[in-house]
Amino acid sequence: RIDVHMHICPRAFHDALDNHNLSGPPVSTSSGATHALTSLDVDRAILSCSVPGPAVAGTGAPGRELARACNNQCLEFIAKNPSHLSFFGVTPSWIDVAGTLAEIDYVLVEKKLPGIVAMAVYDEKLLGDPIFAPIWKRLDELNTIVFIHPTASSLHPSLIAGKLPQFVADFPYQTTRTALDLVLSGTVTTHPHVKMILPHAGGTLPYLAGKVLASCSMATELTQDDIKDAFSRFYFDVALSTARIPLRALLDFTSPDRILFGSD
Repeated sequence: RIDVHMHICPRAFHDALDNHNLSGPPVSTSSGATHALTSLDVDRAILSCSVPGPAVAGTGAPGRELARACNNQCLEFIAKNPSHLSFFGVTPSWIDVAGTLAEIDYVLVEKKLPGIVAMAVYDEKLLGDPIFAPIWKRLDELNTIVFIHPTASSLHPSLIAGKLPQFVADFPYQTTRTALDLVLSGTVTTHPHVKMILPHAGGTLPYLAGKVLASCSMATELTQDDIKDAFSRFYFDVALSTARIPLRALLDFTSPDRILFGSD
């Protein structure tokens, strides 16, 4: 069994969070990873950096340097247990298109990692935004797996009832919004060689898909059949989503071969 949704916190990322007065997980250890594999009964885990990833450092040199440091530290981490661990490479904020393209080539071409992790939003831009077109073009050329993960955003109010963390309710909606943006913008359709993984059973996408199909003419020239085809190309993990209702909705929405194990 392969776990596609297990997080890692390299020292460089932990320190970056601390420098920005943000709380985060402790630095990952080999013993912790081994314990997770055993307790979850998985043969292999593909690790991914926790949110917000190197985007916490902003654009330009700081973000690029943090992405490279995280990738190199993660490479050292998995080298201790290569038969059971791999990871999705990180990039700077996609707002830094040139820096992101350079890091994509580093992790996918030079280091031959299985894919990358992308935040669902960068500076309030969803992933189907035209500014990201060069990135998707390169990812398509490289037949890339892209693991999409929601991240904290500037909602108002930031917390429901003043206390409920965004990951509880807001993350699933953010996943849905960026997935729909990718579909309705034509990004999914025009990049057939990219395999996109949506976490947490696709957020609310299975629930809202019918409503989107009925309203698609308001937002795109794609036909309902085009949109159904785009929906069918997503992969989904079931991290934090194995209760009966979300799992039933996902099984009604997609085929079992598109559903992946994820522990988060």
